Amino acid sequence: MHRRRIWQICTLCAGVALAAAAFAQNRTTAELVGTVTDPSGAVLPRVHITVTNLDTQTTLQVDTNQAGYYDVPFLPPGTYAMSFALAGFQTLQRKNIELQLAQTARIDATLQIGTTSSAITVEAATPLVDSADSQRGTNLSNTMVGNLPLVGRDPS
Repeated sequence: MHRRRIWQICTLCAGVALAAAAFAQNRTTAELVGTVTDPSGAVLPRVHITVTNLDTQTTLQVDTNQAGYYDVPFLPPGTYAMSFALAGFQTLQRKNIELQLAQTARIDATLQIGTTSSAITVEAATPLVDSADSQRGTNLSNTMVGNLPLVGRDPS
């Protein structure tokens, strides 16, 4: 009976350790958030937003809530394009948005009054600052990893 109780306690401890390790893992996706407003600064609800991964041509569609806020979570890192559309306003397009691993990018948009047949395209995006997270980190390219010094790691 005593061995069985020890086994149960060990199993419980292992389960707690695995759960803690799972919560400690970093995010493996990126996220787009922002607010859509009109030229006067008033928020625009129900703006239709299309997010396209330019590498895979995968498309996601969301709408802003009553506060003009949107959130597109669980995006794989890559290059994206976005379009913001609402009847009575010009369609705004943002292209070449680079998302990195574990990044929360804030893309706010201001829609100009006009017809939906006219569109505004923003090609050159400014570097994105992750204002929602204070973590510091970087992504390493294959070249950077290959050029790391091997001092003290001599396999022979």
